[in-house]
Amino acid sequence: VKGLGYELRARLPIATSAELAASAIDARTDADAYRALPGGLPPNIGRLATEVTAGAASAGEALDKLMAFLRTGFAVEASSPAGHTAGRLDQFLRIDRSGNAEQFATAFTIMARSLGYPSRVVVGYKLVADDKGTVRPLEFVTSASYHVWSEVKFDGLGWITYDPTPSAGASPSTRVAETATTPEVLTPTTGAEQRTPSAVGPSEADPASSSGSAWWRPFAWGFGIASGIVALVGAVLGSILMLKARRRRRRRGTGPAADRIVGAWDEVIDRLVELHFPVTPSMTPHEVARATQAIYGTAAALPLSFLVPDVGRAVFSRFEPDEVVVARSWVRALEFEQNLAITLNRRQRWRARLSVRALRGSLDFRATRAT
Repeated sequence: VKGLGYELRARLPIATSAELAASAIDARTDADAYRALPGGLPPNIGRLATEVTAGAASAGEALDKLMAFLRTGFAVEASSPAGHTAGRLDQFLRIDRSGNAEQFATAFTIMARSLGYPSRVVVGYKLVADDKGTVRPLEFVTSASYHVWSEVKFDGLGWITYDPTPSAGASPSTRVAETATTPEVLTPTTGAEQRTPSAVGPSEADPASSSGSAWWRPFAWGFGIASGIVALVGAVLGSILMLKARRRRRRRGTGPAADRIVGAWDEVIDRLVELHFPVTPSMTPHEVARATQAIYGTAAALPLSFLVPDVGRAVFSRFEPDEVVVARSWVRALEFEQNLAITLNRRQRWRARLSVRALRGSLDFRATRAT
């Protein structure tokens, strides 16, 4: 709200390298919860953490190596796919080597836990800025200061901050970048192998070409072919959008009130399927909402917490809901789509909008209600 502000006084604990080298990792049982690893974690993530920290004389040195590995070998990319699932982290570490602060912090925390260190992901706001190695407090903390980082618990020192996210605009180091898989780039040949095309004049067998009267024909053919391709692609993409719009109108405007509420939920499922969200027919709406929150964040999934109860009553209640609940359900579905779009870049939004995944295999909850 304009004109509304808060005054904040904070003290950040900063341990020196000597203190970290002399301090042991917290080994008490109350820290065991921060050592637990999620199920289905690719084993190469743990192996990579072991390789990166090889030769470290202390836990503090091992964590510094781990942080340096991510800060110097990777890049920040705002348009990277969102999420921090095991598969997304594996792709982040092995293939993309670029991501957002959420992925850097989660990768660091998972790798630290694989080494036995109690660690956690922290979501909040930066209170200091790193100006070319000099740390200075921020005078104003705004939404631009939003950040995600990691903390590791040391015995006697408590939770120590580790920020593995590189600075904006930093490029991966050459040593690490060379290990990444890069596409083969074809370049022009040089030296004796490079040839200069010989001059080509009009064909003597074609009097028309020598007169120059039909020089425009190749261009006309090329323009016609290109125009046909553009028209065909436009027709295909337009058909996809039209089919989705027609199905949306059918779900919202036909059938009993309960079916139209479930139709709003079907639209939510379609948006997730278009993003390759791991939804299966056996998942309940509550499970879908919980998984959506884990992948896209609480803010994006918030409308689902209001929509799910209405869907449950529409499917299982013996009373038909009224039109107010129908309208409310579609408002929640629209709010979810808008929140979800904010988490995506423009290319991802258009890819999802033009995806045919939801058209090929729709997980329609109306069938659930009918049975």
